[in-house]
Amino acid sequence: MPDDFDWTGSGDDGYGEPDDGPGPDMPAPRPGGGPDDAADPFDEALGLDGVADPPEPRMSPHVPARPLLIGLGTLLAVALAVGGGLAAWHRIGAARAADAHDAACATLAEGIRSWDAVAGEAGALGVEPGKRPDPSCGADTDALRTRADATDTAIRTLKAANGKALDEQWARTVARIQDAVKNSPKAEADTLGRLETLAKTRPSDAKGLAKAGKDADALIAQAAREHADVLAEEKRKADEQAAQEAQRKVQEEAQTRQRQQQTAPQYTAPAPRYTAPAPRRQTAPTPAPRAATPAPQGNADSDM
Repeated sequence: MPDDFDWTGSGDDGYGEPDDGPGPDMPAPRPGGGPDDAADPFDEALGLDGVADPPEPRMSPHVPARPLLIGLGTLLAVALAVGGGLAAWHRIGAARAADAHDAACATLAEGIRSWDAVAGEAGALGVEPGKRPDPSCGADTDALRTRADATDTAIRTLKAANGKALDEQWARTVARIQDAVKNSPKAEADTLGRLETLAKTRPSDAKGLAKAGKDADALIAQAAREHADVLAEEKRKADEQAAQEAQRKVQEEAQTRQRQQQTAPQYTAPAPRYTAPAPRRQTAPTPAPRAATPAPQGNADSDM
């Protein structure tokens, strides 16, 4: 398009003469009409050219249907959204409740496993564990949590009882070790050192206590054997030394007697003289004197 095109519609397009009017293809305006009232070919064909168009009928006022439908749809969408939200919230709440129940059940199950382990150790230590907690998960979440807390309390109580029993039994084992060290002082230094080290190592559970007890029994028996072997060897050496000393003394005494016999003067004992005893003269025994017989008194009276 040329830069000097006339946009004002003055008729001078800059290419010659001014614009003379509509072209041959443009319909001529109606007589007495405005610039927009050009001749209508259809009116000309129908013979209505120049006849004014009838006025448009006036529409009666009414409620628009489209905004109403839009409002109803919006309300329905809101209702559906609220209902869906409530349903989703209910599902979320149910899922959370189920998760909480499962978590409480898992906590209770873990507590039951711990209680079983502590109860097994109690049996090994001679402690009465009591009744086993209920492991079922059929109750509600709050009840499961309450039972889990009670199980934890029972575990702590049973652990305390196990610790007390462990201390008492270990104290008896330590006393046996100390007595063995005291009663077997002639055992090897390595054995006594192992006993002293064992007495300073407290076990942490029933299994460790049982192993420590077996180790203590073995070391105590070993110390007793070593101590007895040393005593037997010492006795053998002492007896051997005593026998040698006795033999030496016997030899010394024999040598002393021999020297004395060699240095003593020779002595001949005189022959014994025998004198027979003189015979004894036998004499008759002297008779014993007889007593005088008294005279009868009757004859004397007659003589008078």
